[in-house]
Amino acid sequence: EHNGNEKYYNLPGNIPGRAENPGSVQPGDLMIWSSGTLVLFYAGSRTSYSYKRIGKIDHASGLREAVGRGSVKVSYELLK
Repeated sequence: EHNGNEKYYNLPGNIPGRAENPGSVQPGDLMIWSSGTLVLFYAGSRTSYSYKRIGKIDHASGLREAVGRGSVKVSYELLK
């Protein structure tokens, strides 16, 4: 839990790519911060940080209620 709007996980390695400052984040944004931290935003806010955008949850209504308190386990699946 961080900043009251995101869940994060420190990955074991760095993710290559170019980070950009989006100006704001929205619920459902899935990004990489600082080359090795996976971030899932469950609430929107303005930001001065740079991220690598890797995905987005299309229907993020209810996301805050689902993950907004304490520690949670989140699984990701790549659809083919």
